[in-house]
Order: sequence, then C-alpha cells, then structure tokens
Amino acid sequence: MNYILITPVKDEEKNLPNLAQCIIKQTYLPRAWIIVDDNCTDQTPKIIKYLKHSYNWIYSTKKKEINEYSHLSFARSVKIGYEYAKELCKQKNIHYDYVGKIDADIKLPENYFETIIKEFENDYRLAIISGSYYDTADKLTKPLFILDDEMADERLYRKDFLDEINGFPITYSPDTVLLIYAKLRNWKFKELQSVQCFGIRKMDQSGNWKRMTNKGYGRYFLNYHPLLVFMNALYMTTKKPYYNGIALCYGYLFGIIKKNKKINDLEVRNYFRHKRWGEVKDKIRLKIKNSLNI
Repeated sequence: MNYILITPVKDEEKNLPNLAQCIIKQTYLPRAWIIVDDNCTDQTPKIIKYLKHSYNWIYSTKKKEINEYSHLSFARSVKIGYEYAKELCKQKNIHYDYVGKIDADIKLPENYFETIIKEFENDYRLAIISGSYYDTADKLTKPLFILDDEMADERLYRKDFLDEINGFPITYSPDTVLLIYAKLRNWKFKELQSVQCFGIRKMDQSGNWKRMTNKGYGRYFLNYHPLLVFMNALYMTTKKPYYNGIALCYGYLFGIIKKNKKINDLEVRNYFRHKRWGEVKDKIRLKIKNSLNI
C-alpha cells in the first residue's frame, strides 16, 4: 500500500530540516513528497532545492498567489499540492492509496506511517487516521474542544474518500470539515493512541491568542451553534492558558459583529447548527444519566 505526502511551507527554515529527517527515516517511505512553497522569503527554498537534489521522490511546487498565511491560504496550498501530486503521479505512473497532509513544525516517530497504513488495511471503511498529538513545549496534549470531533492534523486520507469529496476543501478549519464529510458519508475516522506526533513550534502568548481567535472565527464560518461554542470556551477556561476560551469567543463574536460570510456548503452549515448540537445534547443527557445511575 503506497502513500504520498503534502507539506505547505511559509518561512520554515528552522522546522523543515527536522521534518525532512523524520520523513526520510520512516520505515515505510512515501512514493512522493510534495512541498508547497507559499512564497517563502527566508532560506526555505534553498532547503527544498537541496532535498529535491538528494532524494528523487521529493518534489516541490510554488504557490503563485501572494496573500497572508491564514487558514484559507493554508487550505489553498494543500489543494494546490494535491492537484500537483495527482498530475505528477499520473505522468510518472506512481500508484498511491493514501494521501497525507503534514505540517512543517512536526516531529514523527519512524514507524508513524507504517502503523497508520496497517490500521487502514484492517477496515476499508476507514477514511482518515492520525496518531495522537502532543505539544512538546508543555508535555500536554493539544487543547481539545470538548464535545467536538477532534484528532491530530497529521493524518493519512484514503484516496477513494478524497475522490468522493473532490479532494481537499478550501475553507477555514479544513481538517474539521473533512471529518464531517467522512461522518456524513458513513466513512470512519480514528486517532491511534499507539503512535504519537509532536509539535515543536514554540508559541508565545500573542501567537497563541491569534491562533485561538482564528479557531473561534473558523467556528463562526462553519456555522457552529452559539451554545456549543460557549460550552467549548467554558471548558477551555479550566486549563492553561486560561484565556484560550476568551480568545475562542472573541473570534466567534468577531464574525457575528462583522456579519462575514459563512461556508457555502449547506450540508456542513446544517450539520454544525442543528445535527451536531443535537448530538451534543444527547451526550450530555447520557452523561447525567450515568452519573445519577438512573
């Protein structure tokens, strides 16, 4: 079973060499690794050139448009990388069954992809698999949005699933949208606790605030029910850094006040506003019932 990888980069001269070592040392190498240069201004292009010269399965493409490296920009880069990969594999007759999207600031164990692929082979209806994510800065798992379906972003996707949904979507929170597409089409997804990936980017307070406000705005964009956002934020204020919940609400309210547009996909909008809220209420009722031993 073969796989390909896509990694968008924006000024990642510090992180890309570390990721490259992780990919090169994998017990099961990808058939192709496509690095998408999002108009880097540091030494990243030179690193990409060196990698391509050293390994004939590493390729690159450059994003033509220039814009702020936001969630939408990142989603566009992934889309560009995948479209390039499909054409490349067609030209070189490269067969692949799975597609991975890997961020530059990640450390992976050598058996990461081998373990995931073995899990895929046990169940054809599995569309998305990731390992579990840990933040090496504080040794804690990344903040989970309670009552949401969350898993690490360092994933492999089954090609058949991506073909069914027309590839990677260009949207805020694209990884979340892909999970919802899988759920609504009766595909399965799984996060493996037996294999871990580690975030190595150090985030200062201002950077973390921006990240969480973007998360909040993404929830507005996807049409999350307000009570679901509030419950997530309330839960997040119980864990450090305590301001994460406030930042999440700020980003969500910013979208409401500005009356910005939301995702065009009515299937996704309806899910988060109605169906997901119903699932959450059912979970709450069940938890209360179990705690009371009724």
